[in-house]
Amino acid sequence: MPNLDVKVLRYMSNDEFRVLTAVEMGMKNHEIVPSSLIEAISGLKRGGAFKLIRSLAKNKLVGHQSKPYDGYRLTSKGYDYLALKTLCKRGAIAAVGIQIGVGKESDIFTAVRPDGEEVAIKLHKLGRSFRTLKKNRDYTRPGQSFNWLYMSRLSALKEFAFMSALHAKGFDVPTPIDVNRHVVVMSLAHGYQLNAVQVLRNPATVFSSLMELICSLASYGLIHCDFNEFNMLIDDEEKVTLIDFPQMVSTSHSNAEYYFNRDVECVRAFFKRRYGFEAVNVPTLEADTCNKHELDKELAASGWTPSQAKDFQAVNEAMAQGDEGEAGEEEEEEEESDEEESGEEGEEEGDEAEGGEVERQPEEVKAPAGDATVLQRAPAAVTPVHGSQSGGAEASSAGGGEGGATAEQAPAAAAAVVEAAAEEGPSAVAGGVVACEALLGASNLNEEEDELPLHAPNRSVPVHSGQARTAGEMRASNKATGAKPGAGGPVCVADRVKQELRRKNSLRQAKGGSRNEVKNREARKIASSVKRELNGTSGW
Repeated sequence: MPNLDVKVLRYMSNDEFRVLTAVEMGMKNHEIVPSSLIEAISGLKRGGAFKLIRSLAKNKLVGHQSKPYDGYRLTSKGYDYLALKTLCKRGAIAAVGIQIGVGKESDIFTAVRPDGEEVAIKLHKLGRSFRTLKKNRDYTRPGQSFNWLYMSRLSALKEFAFMSALHAKGFDVPTPIDVNRHVVVMSLAHGYQLNAVQVLRNPATVFSSLMELICSLASYGLIHCDFNEFNMLIDDEEKVTLIDFPQMVSTSHSNAEYYFNRDVECVRAFFKRRYGFEAVNVPTLEADTCNKHELDKELAASGWTPSQAKDFQAVNEAMAQGDEGEAGEEEEEEEESDEEESGEEGEEEGDEAEGGEVERQPEEVKAPAGDATVLQRAPAAVTPVHGSQSGGAEASSAGGGEGGATAEQAPAAAAAVVEAAAEEGPSAVAGGVVACEALLGASNLNEEEDELPLHAPNRSVPVHSGQARTAGEMRASNKATGAKPGAGGPVCVADRVKQELRRKNSLRQAKGGSRNEVKNREARKIASSVKRELNGTSGW
């Protein structure tokens, strides 16, 4: 068999199973079980345990790893052997047959019980091709690490629990027999997979029976979540048997309606595609189901837990209290609004009674120059900051007082005028603007002052020849003074480099080129002379 070879199982000793069980127990809190821990758990001597571990590793029942430390881990085949050995001891099975089915998360084989009855065994294999466990299952908590062998065991236990409950309620499901680790033993359902059936005698009858099965499951508080042609077996009498249950959820699940509609749509689309039968009406979760039993609570199906039930009850109580509180608040708001309306009416009547007695008007103060009204007597004379500002002269001639503010005091006085104008109201804004113009020495604050030209500063310190920044300035200063460049200057270094290059070029020209050029030239001469001698010619 491709995935389950039990030939070695017949010849394994009890000590080997003891060591294999020790590896399984060590993997509860170790990813790789050290050899010393295996010896301690198994209770065997060091030499005997090491020999048995080597034998198990040879048959691929355990895997050896040397990093980060030397140890062993249990393989999927070793886990299969432990489950089958236990089921054989219980009398659930006596022999293993052929493989009859394979899926993304399980393998199905035939088996024989001690009395000769043929049964089916289902080995859950999570992590092989089905790896989206955290997304599609609720076996783990957020952030929890897990082992694929342990997750396969949880999946098998869930399926056995759902199958037992549904079989007890009279649903057409296989009869559960036993379960150990990740292996479920069930009765062999005689029929064909609906996906392999090309023609049905009564497709409408079969479709109706499937819809009734979906609604019956929902009435018991369960949704299959994978109700399709691959998980239904049909016999010669067109009687359907449902299989595959680990993914079932409760009708209290937040997405229960979505899963229910998806199951219905899968069956409807298959019958339309394969048998040409299209249903006019299909059931819905709210309208066509009723709560007969609460199997989801008994089995703790996904979507319902006792803590969630308590939370749901607390939310309902909080919502009821909130409704009562909102009703009371609305009544209080209505009373407050009535009181406010009555108070506003009384204030309006009082204002009408007092309106004709006294009216306060802002006092107007005449400025010493001009017709505009101001709220504060501001000093008129301002010392101009620049000589080119004509506004300062105009302000000083308009004021003509000895107690005028200086240029440093003008901004503070203008700020005081603005604050006074803001306190009195809009009627004093025009006067405040005129006073600010007078204080700041400008005829109109919106006009821009003439920009003064910025003259470049005169160079007061002469630049000597040794302080020249460029080679051109240095050469010009040298020519003007007749001096030579000083040692260490930039021009001196450049001149020395040029002189050295000229000297080397002159020596190279005198020698006829560099040493390599001379050698190459001599070699070419020798080669040309040899060619002439071979050709019978002489001379250069």
